[in-house]
Amino acid sequence: MPLSDPLRIALFTHSTQPRGGVIYTLELAQALTGLGHEVTVHAPDPTGAGFFRAVGCRVALVPTPAITGSVADLHRTRIAGYIDFLEHHSPEFDLYHAQDGISANALADLTQRGKIPGFLRTVHHLDDLDDPYLCACQDLSVVTAQRCLCVSRLWKCK
Repeated sequence: MPLSDPLRIALFTHSTQPRGGVIYTLELAQALTGLGHEVTVHAPDPTGAGFFRAVGCRVALVPTPAITGSVADLHRTRIAGYIDFLEHHSPEFDLYHAQDGISANALADLTQRGKIPGFLRTVHHLDDLDDPYLCACQDLSVVTAQRCLCVSRLWKCK
């Protein structure tokens, strides 16, 4: 059934490669598009090759350099890339929905600076991290979201 007021929804994921959260994002995009919403999937794309499969909605590939350093370096670079891209190349959306800690940290920064009204975060899992920066990023990605969804009871209870 078509919607009378479709939403403009921005979905964010951490990669264009076939990973669990990425596949979840693409399936969610397809379902929301099928309901009549205007969906744009955002993802960092260091290779310029795009997603591993057809998406079926708008796609915004965020240019980002390939990282050879640490996981923390990758997070810093991709968070900064998302922030820059969204400040300069992205239309306004009714809903911003992060599927991962990288994009959620970028959205948290933009929310804090008043550039977007807030965001929704889906938690697929939480990691046991040793790096203080990565721990802080993971925590921030969950506690700054206006709403947080969990894909299972296991992660909801953590």
